[in-house]
Amino acid sequence: MREIWQIDCRACSFRGRAETESVAEALADVHRGPTDHHVHVYPTAGVRVTAERCRPADD
Repeated sequence: MREIWQIDCRACSFRGRAETESVAEALADVHRGPTDHHVHVYPTAGVRVTAERCRPADD
């Protein structure tokens, strides 16, 4: 099931949204920050906050 995810990275001030099936997919699709950044990712319809590592871009 696809969800709309809100993505916030404090390290590089990135903010974005992605509509994907998973947190990892949302990060890969939207956030291009260094892999050592920590971002907060959560479904916009939900309440729970999940901390994940940023994923590198696949260029």
